[in-house]
This record gives sequence, structure tokens and C-alpha cells, in this order.
Amino acid sequence: MANYEVNLIPMTTPVFTQANDADLSKLSIQIVLPFDKETESLPNPNQETARLRKVEGGIVAIMKFSGKPTEDIVREKEKTLRANIIKDGLKPQPGCLLARYNDPGRTWTFIMVCCKTCLSVSVDF
Repeated sequence: MANYEVNLIPMTTPVFTQANDADLSKLSIQIVLPFDKETESLPNPNQETARLRKVEGGIVAIMKFSGKPTEDIVREKEKTLRANIIKDGLKPQPGCLLARYNDPGRTWTFIMVCCKTCLSVSVDF
């Protein structure tokens, strides 16, 4: 079932961006879908490069900041967040997600880093 009806989703939740390599040549973008929808009930995306998949929850650390998230700012925020995670006795996992809101009234951006606790509880996304 394709999205022939062009069903739209309100952009009131963050859009996540993740770089899959150091050169930023491969990016993934994740959009949070409404909680009351099951993956199976959603129409297929109109683009072949987009796909639906369910991502389970986990433990993450976040840092909120505002303004335009340039590459340098994002790397600096990630570095600061990782240092705070380690300072708190946790072990951050590789990678991070950048969460942005498209709400014109807000300019908040979040950096999210997956982490493991000192008890070695694995967190996978």
C-alpha cells in the first residue's frame, strides 16, 4: 500500500539526523511517527530510498541547545556531552543523533548519545 492519498504527519516531533560515516557522505533521517499508529497500518513512503522501521527505546543522554546546528557546533556539543557522560560514570557508545524541531516558534536542537551504564547494560537502536 503506497501513500497515494498523500497522508501528512504534523511536524510536532523531532526529526533525527545521523551521520553514518566520518565524511558525512551517508546520512540517515528519522521522523517520529504518531504513537497511536502501528507500523503495519502506515502507507509505504513514496520514495524508494525511504522505508518504515520500528526503533525500540533505550537509554540516551541529551544536550539541548538553540540556533543553527552547524557541523562544528554539533561536533563541539557531542564532545561536551560525551565528556559529561564519562564524568557521570557512564560509557557512551559510538555515534550520535541530532534531533531538530521544524516548529517555526522554536529553534531548539538536541544532541543524543546512546550510553551504557557501569553495569554494562547494552543499549542498541
